[in-house]
Amino acid sequence: MRRQAFALPAALVLYIGILAGAIWLLSLDTLSQTLARPLVVLLSLGPAAAIVILGVRWYQRLDELKQRIHLIALAVAFLGTLLLAFTGIWVALVGQTEAIIDILIRFGSVGVSFSLFAGVVALYVVGWLWARRQYR
Repeated sequence: MRRQAFALPAALVLYIGILAGAIWLLSLDTLSQTLARPLVVLLSLGPAAAIVILGVRWYQRLDELKQRIHLIALAVAFLGTLLLAFTGIWVALVGQTEAIIDILIRFGSVGVSFSLFAGVVALYVVGWLWARRQYR
């Protein structure tokens, strides 16, 4: 049981290590970049799959109330992200793309990815707190 407790964090650390190594490897100006890109993607698939499998196993070990709370949190995060994406599409269709493009240029691709990740995590935490308060 103790070994299982460290499996998910170990998979996350391995995944982050592979991504950090991949960023370093792909930042080098060499001809091997074309060969390294598919290898990097393949190397990151194993820990990513392990994270999903271990996360589902962790979720299945929770009692019913905790499962319900996390399900509500996932629903809030998913639906909130979906609504934000639709809002972005709607704003682009209305013609306000210049403002969005300016924001994206300021943040850069890594900044945009991180802000999207932070937004999903924030929505999940809001949903978790809301559901937890609801079931007190």
